[in-house]
Amino acid sequence: MKTASLKIKNAIKIRTRNILVSPAIRFTLVIAFIASLCVSFFPLLRKLFTSDRTVVASNVALSLEDSFDFDLVSDRQQAEKSDILVLYENDIFTIEVLTQKGYSDYLTVIDKVNRLNVEEVLNNADIRPDILSRLAGSNIIVNIDKDVTQLDDSIANFIMMLTFIFFFVMTLLITRIGVQVAFEKNNKVTETILTSISREQLYFSQVVSSTIVTALSFISAGLPIIAAYLIKDPDLATDFSFFTASGVALFLFHIVFVSAALVMCSIAIGSMVRHGEDANTMTVIVMLPIMVSYIYYIVTLDIFKGALTFLNYIPFLGLFPAFGGILRGSFSILQTVMICVTDVAFFAAIYIAARRIYCRRL
Repeated sequence: MKTASLKIKNAIKIRTRNILVSPAIRFTLVIAFIASLCVSFFPLLRKLFTSDRTVVASNVALSLEDSFDFDLVSDRQQAEKSDILVLYENDIFTIEVLTQKGYSDYLTVIDKVNRLNVEEVLNNADIRPDILSRLAGSNIIVNIDKDVTQLDDSIANFIMMLTFIFFFVMTLLITRIGVQVAFEKNNKVTETILTSISREQLYFSQVVSSTIVTALSFISAGLPIIAAYLIKDPDLATDFSFFTASGVALFLFHIVFVSAALVMCSIAIGSMVRHGEDANTMTVIVMLPIMVSYIYYIVTLDIFKGALTFLNYIPFLGLFPAFGGILRGSFSILQTVMICVTDVAFFAAIYIAARRIYCRRL
């Protein structure tokens, strides 16, 4: 029994080493780390390479000083260096948008100018209270449904970038593992290993080694995020405070099980084909549900709802919507338990089916 266990461990080591020596896998690990580093320390990069604040030149006070994203200057000679120029002459406001950054923020400046107009009316006019209420906008009540995803632009952009990193890593790794299995199908290394262990044990070693490499990729992507979370400096690192510790733990559970299921599909495909390029193409087909899940999520930044709610509980199709829903706490306790249960059940079913294919076709 100990001898068999030792042989399996050796097979796992050999398989893991064979995968890690691949230039494509190393490239994936490096890219995952660099991409995560850029996302985690985006405020620092923006400060180093671009001006992160919009400069507004104005001859009136616009109360922009309370906004983190604006610098207000009053010197007319600085107008040429500004992104937006505001001039008040003859009771007329003229707003000139001078740069692309100014175009992104000019609506905020318009809002500040409108407030100046309202304040002027309130201070100098004798108007009925209901009219004053309309001018001040205090008669407007906004109610947001509890199911609506409330994300500001910075958080939405961050989530899309983070989602892309995981999608990129999973796509490269899973397609590469399928090709690796196809390449080693009739390889002398595989033949040598099969002289000491069974096909079922070899399949187990394939799954474990591939999952280890996938976990290493997620760790590479996660280290900068952990560092940014510990630094907690908005001038240097991205703010991760909107993610809860329990949400992160559940997300890791979810993505590890789904990724492992995809790895097993890739291993089964690799054992079925004769040429590596065929494994590459067939694995991409398996990845199609993940692509649908990814595209849906980056377009909506929300979970499946209505008649499509059941898709949240199908691991491949619901991977990324569940990704965001779990991190933001959009699911109830019962829904979260259902997602975890379906992940485990799906993993077990794929493991059995892929093992049967692998042992028959290898």
